[in-house]
Amino acid sequence: MSIFKLRGLDKFGVVTDVDGFDLPPQAWSYALNVRFKDGRVQSAPVWRGVAALEKSSPRYTFTANLADRGSSTYVGYLDGTVNEWTPSNETAVSPTGYSTSEAESTWSSCTLAEVTYVNREDRTLWARGPSDVKFSVATNWDSGWRAKIIRSYASSLIALNVTKSGVRYPTMVKTSDIVTDPGVQPPSWDHTDPTTNAVENPLTEMIGEILDAHPLGGSLIIYSGVQAWLMTADNSEDVYSFRKLPFNAGVINTNCVAEVESKHYGFGPDDIWMHDGMQKVSIVSGKQREHIFRTMNAKQADRFFVAHNEARKELSFCYLSGDEHVSFNGKGCNRAFVYNYENQTGSFDDLPLVFASTYATVTLSEQTWENTTDTWATVGGTWADLEDGFKKSPLFVGETSGPHSLTATMYARDPYGDGSSVSRPVDENATRGSLLERTGIDLDDLDANLSGYKHILAIYPQGRLDSDAAPMEFSFATVDYANQPYVWSATQTYDAGALYKCDYTDGGRFLGIRMNYPDFRTMSLSGMDLDIEVTGER
Repeated sequence: MSIFKLRGLDKFGVVTDVDGFDLPPQAWSYALNVRFKDGRVQSAPVWRGVAALEKSSPRYTFTANLADRGSSTYVGYLDGTVNEWTPSNETAVSPTGYSTSEAESTWSSCTLAEVTYVNREDRTLWARGPSDVKFSVATNWDSGWRAKIIRSYASSLIALNVTKSGVRYPTMVKTSDIVTDPGVQPPSWDHTDPTTNAVENPLTEMIGEILDAHPLGGSLIIYSGVQAWLMTADNSEDVYSFRKLPFNAGVINTNCVAEVESKHYGFGPDDIWMHDGMQKVSIVSGKQREHIFRTMNAKQADRFFVAHNEARKELSFCYLSGDEHVSFNGKGCNRAFVYNYENQTGSFDDLPLVFASTYATVTLSEQTWENTTDTWATVGGTWADLEDGFKKSPLFVGETSGPHSLTATMYARDPYGDGSSVSRPVDENATRGSLLERTGIDLDDLDANLSGYKHILAIYPQGRLDSDAAPMEFSFATVDYANQPYVWSATQTYDAGALYKCDYTDGGRFLGIRMNYPDFRTMSLSGMDLDIEVTGER
């Protein structure tokens, strides 16, 4: 009889692309809706329904951070309209006279000199100044122009992948004149006028169309699907310099890059990578890359995006997946690969059919003891958080889905229990339980021979649960031959309050272990002892 001790369960996270026989003991073959941190496996943040949205088909959200007026959060819809959003109401801010037009088109946005810009690639650019009640068509923007992407850089607006009078220039970078005064839009976009700093530069050597652009340090990095180019304001006669970066790195869609600690993290068409402007490094190669790109629906790549949770040091690479564990099916993203860039571990999350994310404060000061209908069982945050205008949370817009009992919602991704800052209840239809799975356990670390028959007698979990939480459910699988499919045993429950072990009678040469946690309340698992007897070597 041997006791097989597992500790440091956060060390490697999930590693889907390596055979379980070759994994270290603390690595997991699959993990869903968990986090690997502080020596433990913990339950992931929950989805809090901050507010129902006005229309059933949101497609975009962004936050404009303005120096004099705080921040404003907006929601863009499939029909092209834009509303300014707060948890208590939505205000229509589309230009007067705008005729709705449904289109699955690329959205982008930026702020320059206290003016907010929002762009959908199939129409003209919209702008909203500090004193404007609504957006209007941007000043000096020609009605025959279209841009796939709008960004701000070096005191100018940058239009990328431009169409002019029906003629498309997929690698064109078109810049406005410099804006010097707050509340003022670019005075000119005329690149033929030598008195302005407006520029048109088709990157004729770029392979593929421009899909995204994002600042990095003092430059703007421009991405196609396979390349990255550096654009720098260099005070030369040409205003900007352009050069290809010395590696191949591209993005799969617009809004698929995030800047973290002077590095770009990108969601590419065949890799998820990081670079500092000099060298590119894959963060999933040899770990999760094959699984992610094998199970994703790449035909829907125009829905993919990256979300950054600064407080938790996490990046969520959001996509549509058809993997066997998917809980939601619809038009929005249903899966995220979540990467903790502090401890460099990864996991997977269920997404409730979301389309875009922003990072913003959620002010809920209208909630009081007298008017709240929420309960302590699911609500987050504290009363102090209701008046806190500084804490930010990742916000996501999700669509209506009858089969999943989802309504169009502005969700906050927020911890349950300690660390929560959003005083809204858990959306139990959007939040799924946790799963941990490890296959290919051969007990090499106990010097057990492969010919040995391993009998599982008991498991001693080192776990904690909220007092009102559902118990963890453990099951084992045993196979005699390496290529046999795993058949899982009936589950044994562990509540951490009245039990300290689960008993089993399973046996085989190779083992698998699965932990299912069908709840959203706080869970952590620090270690396990497996009581195993090795017999029958022949």
